[in-house]
Amino acid sequence: MKTFHVIISASLIIASAYTQFQQNSYTIVHDRVDNIKCNKSILRRPDFKVLQYNDSLQTKVLNGSGTIRTTLTELTLVPTVYRFVSNAYRLFPINVTIDSCSPNKKNVLGLLSILNHTNYRKCPVTPGYYYLKYYMLEEDKFPPHIPYGQYKLSVDTYTTNRAFICSGDWYGSIVRKNQD
Repeated sequence: MKTFHVIISASLIIASAYTQFQQNSYTIVHDRVDNIKCNKSILRRPDFKVLQYNDSLQTKVLNGSGTIRTTLTELTLVPTVYRFVSNAYRLFPINVTIDSCSPNKKNVLGLLSILNHTNYRKCPVTPGYYYLKYYMLEEDKFPPHIPYGQYKLSVDTYTTNRAFICSGDWYGSIVRKNQD
């Protein structure tokens, strides 16, 4: 029985360490956001952009906004990652589903910091105007050793019973960080 507890404890430690990456070898460069398609009965006036935030540092940030028309009790994001290889975007083996309404939120990829840049707080999401302003990814919390290159991230968003809310494509690059 004691061995069983040790195995379970070790498994939990490994699992929690897996969600807390640390890297300092690359930076993520935003290019653009395209192809935003939304269910207008749920989300109106979606707007998502990549903006230049600081000219001296060449920093780009993500801004977004939209009006939710109905109460959402579930909010699930399903990203699909593609890498640009041989003149085409090819599926890249990263598989993550993010449940934004989960009470046991982990800081996967540093995404909890998004709450510092938005008026969205928790579920249920009530009708109203929501925004994301000047959000910079915490790239140091991303997995190490991701290959350098151009990427496309397609994100589909769903609510209860996989009802479609919105989708969009982010384009950017992973480039070697200048080591001083």
